[in-house]
Amino acid sequence: HTEQVGTSPGPLVVEFPVAVRAIIVRGDDTIRRNVRGMLVEPLSIVRPAERLSPAIARQAVRYAGGAAFFLDEFSYAEPEGFWVAGERASSVVVQPDERTGVAMLLVRNGPVENRVEIEAGKWRERLDMGPGEERSLAVPVTPGRGAGLLTVSSAAGFRPSEVEAGSRDNRYLGVWVTLLGSRQ
Repeated sequence: HTEQVGTSPGPLVVEFPVAVRAIIVRGDDTIRRNVRGMLVEPLSIVRPAERLSPAIARQAVRYAGGAAFFLDEFSYAEPEGFWVAGERASSVVVQPDERTGVAMLLVRNGPVENRVEIEAGKWRERLDMGPGEERSLAVPVTPGRGAGLLTVSSAAGFRPSEVEAGSRDNRYLGVWVTLLGSRQ
């Protein structure tokens, strides 16, 4: 999960919707030359009973429309979105930049027929998708939290190395997901 630090010396508030093992701060050469110190201080800690999931994020990625926190090994994060493994279900917490109560997702199927299911609390959507088919979805996130726990399931999959000439990617992939942001 990457947050850009501006030039102002004021505080930067970062909210994590799930537990994280570590916070890593990296700076470029200018930052390393000019920053004398930094303080990381929790403003509040969500009680375990109030967390979206008891799981600890394995990885977090900042996308154009928000952040995604990956809770298991069945998602493959990439710079523009993530793949859910074929014939698997993966748990991901999405945190759109704006707190509107909805996360907008673009779901793109791989080159095989597939049944994709997405769950967020009591909300569920089942998509029977053709090869390469795309759908946009408005997925509700937890009111007041600005984030939502999603389970994305893919019933089928493919290996890029078996369908793309020259590919050496042997992962078994199911469905591609892009976090577009939020809407009201």
